[in-house]
Amino acid sequence: MSGKITIVLSLMIFVFLTGCDMYNCRRFTEDLSGRKIVIAKYTNKAVNVDGRLDDPQWETAESYTLVLPLDRQGKGMSLREDGQVSFCWDKDYLYVGIKFNDADVIATGQEDNIHHYKLGDLCEIFLKPINETYYWELYATPASRKTAFYFPTKLHQPIIIDNEFCDKMIVRSQITGTLNKSDDKDSGWTAEMAIPVKQLKKYGAQFKEGQFWTVLAGRYDYFNSIEAEPDLSAFPEISITSWHSLDEYAILKLEK
Repeated sequence: MSGKITIVLSLMIFVFLTGCDMYNCRRFTEDLSGRKIVIAKYTNKAVNVDGRLDDPQWETAESYTLVLPLDRQGKGMSLREDGQVSFCWDKDYLYVGIKFNDADVIATGQEDNIHHYKLGDLCEIFLKPINETYYWELYATPASRKTAFYFPTKLHQPIIIDNEFCDKMIVRSQITGTLNKSDDKDSGWTAEMAIPVKQLKKYGAQFKEGQFWTVLAGRYDYFNSIEAEPDLSAFPEISITSWHSLDEYAILKLEK
């Protein structure tokens, strides 16, 4: 009897934390067990996407600090510069607020929809409906460049460039310091992403309160040159340095 009570209480707590309906909870409780929860609060007023993070929505949004993956921690590596991401949403967009400390801001990529992780500092946002195989890899650079890659399945090759998604997504960044000038010291960079809900829903998944999505934020942080090995950090904390560790993504809880 005590075992049954424990199961019921655990399910009730999970419903409270995620806001899911009972049908979805029965399907996914085991899969979601132990995952971090990322909260995105609903806003009735659109965020002014300019990269400054000065909208009132960010004052009340939860902040999530990126950390080294566990395999890097196990090698005695440490993170040189910290960074945080926050989320909110409305009927049209999922907004991401990015704040990265950075003593040397580098972004050499001058086009959208390219592999910016080879070209400088970067924030990557991965979004996946939990009961689907597909997901997106979305970029924001300090130079306000953006990329949208679509994966029908994990690490699908060749990578599919989602031009329609990228065209509809808005990315704006601000730098406190200079760009691509390594002989001085910068303070960091901020960015805002407006990820179009219509694009997230185009393959049938719903994007609303009570629906299951998962998320990972990853960072590439270069020093002095893009030839040097970058620092890599993420939220949530994952076991190995792969932003495609789908089973370790956090739950994205859409609150309204």
